[in-house]
Amino acid sequence: MSQITIMTHDDSTHVSEWQQSPTAESTTTMPQQQMSDADLLRAAQQRIAELCTRYRITLPSVSLDLRGRCAGQAHGGDHRHHIKLNAVLFRDNFAEFLAQTIPHELCHLWHHQLGLTGRPHGREWQALMQKMNVPPRRCHRYDTTRARTRTVSRYTYHCACQTHAVSAVLHHRMQRGQTYRCRKCRSPLTPPTPPG
Repeated sequence: MSQITIMTHDDSTHVSEWQQSPTAESTTTMPQQQMSDADLLRAAQQRIAELCTRYRITLPSVSLDLRGRCAGQAHGGDHRHHIKLNAVLFRDNFAEFLAQTIPHELCHLWHHQLGLTGRPHGREWQALMQKMNVPPRRCHRYDTTRARTRTVSRYTYHCACQTHAVSAVLHHRMQRGQTYRCRKCRSPLTPPTPPG
């Protein structure tokens, strides 16, 4: 059986090493890259529960279904009180995620719970982060190379004055007969003429 222990003292967080219960005489340390999504989810839920108890925040649900370069998202509202986390970035930045990203998203929900009306990363949110003794950073600094999900395809089209790189969505619409015009010269966009 595996477990994660999060120990707090004077509002500072120390995350113990991931350990696997010994099946032989010695305890082995599991690299964070080998942690399952279930292990990550348990660690996130434990950290969130600890912060919610300490600061009297309504306990949200949490999931690991966020993709791309975003580390986390908070969804507060009448029907939703939820935090979405990026499992790839969590696994790659385990301690920093528990110390920074989870409090960051939880402060968005706390901001909503308190009925505060300031900007999402404004002074009120920053004050809540400072109450948790967490630097109020707006953006993470994680390497997102492994978290990128796809590359965006671009298609070349022409008008009377220039060449345009259009998205796959616009390309498919134009293939089905929809017309788009250049904002500058107002002429319709056309695909390149095939050679020959």
